[in-house]
Amino acid sequence: MSERKVTIMGGGNTAFSVAARLSHIGNEICILEHPEFAESVDQISKTGHITLEGVMENGPAAVSLVTLDPSEALAFSDLLLLIVPAYAHRPFAEFTGPYLTSDHTVVVMPGTLGSLEFSALAAEFGVSDITVAEVDTAPYVCRKTSEG
Repeated sequence: MSERKVTIMGGGNTAFSVAARLSHIGNEICILEHPEFAESVDQISKTGHITLEGVMENGPAAVSLVTLDPSEALAFSDLLLLIVPAYAHRPFAEFTGPYLTSDHTVVVMPGTLGSLEFSALAAEFGVSDITVAEVDTAPYVCRKTSEG
């Protein structure tokens, strides 16, 4: 039984490690990638898991949904973790904006004040009462050794 559903927006090193860790502790995971970077999630789409190798834990981490469709990903969960470099905050906000609701909580990681930009763009899509937070840095030092 999962603790909660979480949508991870992004397909890079940190996005994969956060997705794997959250899966390992019992959460149900969706990964949303921007279509421009679709190849970064191809392998996970095929296997349905991320293989985690690390100090804390190892092994496959289940991913319930991998998608390039923001409407599908935002319907999956009300908790959205935007885990992309700062230059991708705006493209992701524009990509997901039409599907955001006041029920969503967005956490920008790493933030670099990206929460301010994300909030402003959400308001442009008519969602001015959304909760947007950020963290200063990524929670893990990590790297991808493969695409899955």
